[in-house]
Amino acid sequence: MLNGSPRVDLLIVGGLTVDHFGKRSAAGGSVLHATRAAVHAGLRLAALTAADGEPDALAGLAEIAAAGQLLRQPAETTIGFAHRETSAGRVLTFEAAGAPLTVDVAQIDALEPAAVLLAPVAGEIDAATVAGSAGSAWHPLRAAILQGWLRVLELGAVVRPLPLAGLSPQLVTELGELALLVASREDLQADASDPRAQLESLRSAIGPGPTLVVTDGVEGAWFSTREETGHVPVPFRVDRVATVGAGDAYAAILAVRLAAAGGPLRDAMADAALAAAEILAARRGA
Repeated sequence: MLNGSPRVDLLIVGGLTVDHFGKRSAAGGSVLHATRAAVHAGLRLAALTAADGEPDALAGLAEIAAAGQLLRQPAETTIGFAHRETSAGRVLTFEAAGAPLTVDVAQIDALEPAAVLLAPVAGEIDAATVAGSAGSAWHPLRAAILQGWLRVLELGAVVRPLPLAGLSPQLVTELGELALLVASREDLQADASDPRAQLESLRSAIGPGPTLVVTDGVEGAWFSTREETGHVPVPFRVDRVATVGAGDAYAAILAVRLAAAGGPLRDAMADAALAAAEILAARRGA
């Protein structure tokens, strides 16, 4: 529970990426997309990330620093992906590994965030870092986007979904202590194809503690708590626009809304879906 008013609404922890789209490249990663969502929502922000000195990475770091407090850790290389759109959806190739990220209880206590969002993209957050996000004197709502842990990553190879059984027991234990876990339907394809079946698989793997959310694009999102399983639709569809980062925006807003109000979950999910839809609509109109 929080001890008074938080200094920041959201601390995002995750690796920055350099993403290649054919001949074009740009900074990316969940930490940057969630930062943009926080700016859209007018939130007080801190972000902990790692990146090298490539021009795209420096541009991403500058954008985060302009949005709030940037905590940068060293990295010899920045995580890199090549993106390719196909009729079956987006295909990623893993091009460069980054550096592990560390966060400890002292950092949490100093920042006093209302919510902490752990958002790895390439396994750069381990079980010890998840544990350190709890704080000792200050206890934020803790959430995680599972995407970066549910990937088979081999340099030069196409990224494939990792089954939940491939997660380390230590990581599963720490994730089970969080308040909220968010995954997309694509993240959980190795375990099931239907979102409700995916929720069941995730609940079986993680245990009874966290609220679980599986996003399903324009079909909305499914959730599972100790009391119920349900569905919350999107407020409006946004078609013919790239959806990269929409799930990160959704998770960021959902974590902050739950930290601020503690529920109801359906209302917080509706707020998060609206924010993600507004961001996509603005992207289409740009």
